[in-house]
Amino acid sequence: SLIVALALGARSTMGIFLDPVSDGLGLGTGSFALMVAVQNLIWGIGQPIAGALADRFGTRRVLIIGAVIYSVGILVLANATGPAGLHLGGGLLMGVGMAAASFSVVLAAIGRLVDESRRSFALGVATAFGSVGQFVLIPVARILIDATSWETALLLLAGLTALIAVFCAPLRNQSNGDKNIETQTSDTESLREIFYRATRNRSYLLLNAGFFVCGFHVTFIGVHLPKHLEDIGQTAGVAAAALAFIGLFNIAGSLAAGALGQRHSKSFLLSLLYGARGLVILGFILLP
Repeated sequence: SLIVALALGARSTMGIFLDPVSDGLGLGTGSFALMVAVQNLIWGIGQPIAGALADRFGTRRVLIIGAVIYSVGILVLANATGPAGLHLGGGLLMGVGMAAASFSVVLAAIGRLVDESRRSFALGVATAFGSVGQFVLIPVARILIDATSWETALLLLAGLTALIAVFCAPLRNQSNGDKNIETQTSDTESLREIFYRATRNRSYLLLNAGFFVCGFHVTFIGVHLPKHLEDIGQTAGVAAAALAFIGLFNIAGSLAAGALGQRHSKSFLLSLLYGARGLVILGFILLP
């Protein structure tokens, strides 16, 4: 949970860096937005690869390597002088680091550790900690940017993401030898066979489509909401507070969703959540 808090907390601060980094490097905001797009694309592509490596070599090793790459990516971004450093550090390296040191690897490990009767709630707790990181790190980064510089704020984030490697040290190194009986039954299938079967599963495809929309909402708002609020006359502090409050209320939402998922249909809960989110975003756009 602490690893998720640091990994997703650092990622969630990107929106408040859009203006300072773009102005500091003399680039348009489109360059920074493209960096975040590359970061998310690499993160998405890298997650199944990181998961496969964790299955083969152990969760701890993959998390430590991911933490190092993540931290180095932020350091490269902090020292960027143009688009190359921007996309290499904030795009490629941060994307790879996030893939290896965030949700896919952590939640898979939790799924192995927790009995099925309590698994939904345990995953909800870990997800909530990602929002704890967002709630804490966004205001801290905003204060540092105002008091020092965006480079200094990124150096702090690099140090915090490096702490993920420290939190990994006590973890038992789970790999193929540690899998329970339930997961061993799929070892006879190749990755190609599993993927082929999954892509012909209607529920799997529908869940991916829903998660695609979810990712668009979260990333779009996280990156562009601060700039939008500043453009309509709000202060940078208000913009940072808006993102932090999203994280605060998502803590309660994640815990509630995890608890409700123990007793109610998950497909119904997802439909309700995504539908409500769509209505709220529509209201935000249309209301004064």
